[in-house]
Amino acid sequence: MEVILQKDVEKVGRAGEIVKVRMGFARNFLLPRGLAVLATTRSVRQVEHLRKTAEAKAKRMLRDVQELAKQIEQAEIQLKVKVGDQGKLFGSITSKDLEEALQKTGITVDRKAILLGEPAKSVGAYSADVRLHTDVTAKLKFWVVAE
Repeated sequence: MEVILQKDVEKVGRAGEIVKVRMGFARNFLLPRGLAVLATTRSVRQVEHLRKTAEAKAKRMLRDVQELAKQIEQAEIQLKVKVGDQGKLFGSITSKDLEEALQKTGITVDRKAILLGEPAKSVGAYSADVRLHTDVTAKLKFWVVAE
């Protein structure tokens, strides 16, 4: 019997897949729990339509994220902070500081997406990775300047 999975089922398949299962398994487990529906021609067409729209949406989102990555790489960020002797900071630059600086330039990014490689504890030029998507990572360059 062929069914279309509505949710991921371990050792059977992922949501949206058409799988062949035994009639008793489908009738007694998958269908009553709402994990699958019968694979009729109408439901197959509906799943294919949903898959196509999801792929189109994913492509649009990827294109938007790539455009945002270009904006981030072109952004010039200067962080003015108080420094002590020999150009050392009181504390360090965090991802929250970078998020606020990006927001001032009009770019909105979640601070959890900003990955600082090394802590910025002195005056100078630094870079950080901004993970926007599983396939897209932008390099953010910023300068720490004394007030």
